[in-house]
Amino acid sequence: MEIDVPLVLARWVHFLCLMIAFGASLFPFYALPDGAKSEEARALDVTDRRVRLAAYLALVSALVWIASSLANMVGGFEEVLDLDALEAFFLETSFGPIWLVRLAILIALVIVLARMRRSRARRLLSALLSAAALASQAWLGHAAMRTGTQLDIELLSYVAHVLAAGAWIGGLFPLASLLTRRGSAETRTRSSECRAALRRFSTLGVIFVLLILLTGIANSVFRLRFSSDLFTTPYGVAILVKASLFGLMLIAAASNRWRLLPRLESANEETAFLALRRNIMIEQGLGVLVLGVAAILGTMAPRA
Repeated sequence: MEIDVPLVLARWVHFLCLMIAFGASLFPFYALPDGAKSEEARALDVTDRRVRLAAYLALVSALVWIASSLANMVGGFEEVLDLDALEAFFLETSFGPIWLVRLAILIALVIVLARMRRSRARRLLSALLSAAALASQAWLGHAAMRTGTQLDIELLSYVAHVLAAGAWIGGLFPLASLLTRRGSAETRTRSSECRAALRRFSTLGVIFVLLILLTGIANSVFRLRFSSDLFTTPYGVAILVKASLFGLMLIAAASNRWRLLPRLESANEETAFLALRRNIMIEQGLGVLVLGVAAILGTMAPRA
C-alpha cells in the first residue's frame, strides 16, 4: 500500500489543530466556571495563544489537503493552480462545495481569534466554529458515500466521534497548562481550584471516552464487511493500531481518575500533581499518534 505522505501529513496536522482549538476553547466553560475571576484562568492565556496558532495551522493544512487531493486528480502539483482544475474541484465534485464551506468556517475562526480580545465570548465562538469545522469533515470521508438512513446514521456517528475526541484531546492542553502554572509562586495557593478543574475534566472525560469508544466501534462496523477484516486487511490492521493506542490513553486516564486524583487530598499532594502532569503529557503524545493513524485511515479503502 502506497501512502500519500503530503495528504496524510496535512490531514494529521488538520485534525490535531482543530481538536486543540475546539477542546481548549471549550475547557474553561466546564472546568473553570468562574472564568476570568479565577487565578487559574490566567494560565489559559498561553492556551489562547496556542489555540490561535492551531487555527492558523488548521487553515494552512486545509489548503495543503486540498492541493494534495487536487494533485491526485490532475496528476501532479504542477496543475493545482490551473483555474479549470480548481473550478472542477470546487464546483463539479460532491466534496468541492463542502470544502468551500469549510474554508469559510476556518477563515472565520482565524479572524475571530486574531481580531477579538481574549474573553469568554471569543472562546465560545472559537469552540463553535472549530466544532463546525470538525463536524463538517464527516462529509469528506467514508461516511458520505452512503445514502438514505445509513448516511444519516454514519454521519451522526462520525460527528459524535470527532467532537468527543476533540473535547478530550484538546482539553488536555489547557489542563496541562493549569498544572504547569500551579508550580509557579503566584498560583501555588490555588491548588484547590486546580483540583476542582481536574475533577470536572475527569468527570466529563468519562462521557467523552464512552462516546469515543461506542462511536469508534460503530464506525469500524460500518466500514468492515467481516470481523476477520480486522486481521486480514490493511484498513483493519490500522484500526487495531488505533484501538491499541486509544487503549493506552484509557490506561493513563484511568490512572489519573482513580489512582492519582484521590491522592490530591493526602500529604503527598505535590507528588500526585507531578504524576498527573506526567500522565497528561503521555495522554497528549498518545492522542497525537491516534490522530496520525486516523489521518492514514481516511486515505485507505475500507474493503480490499
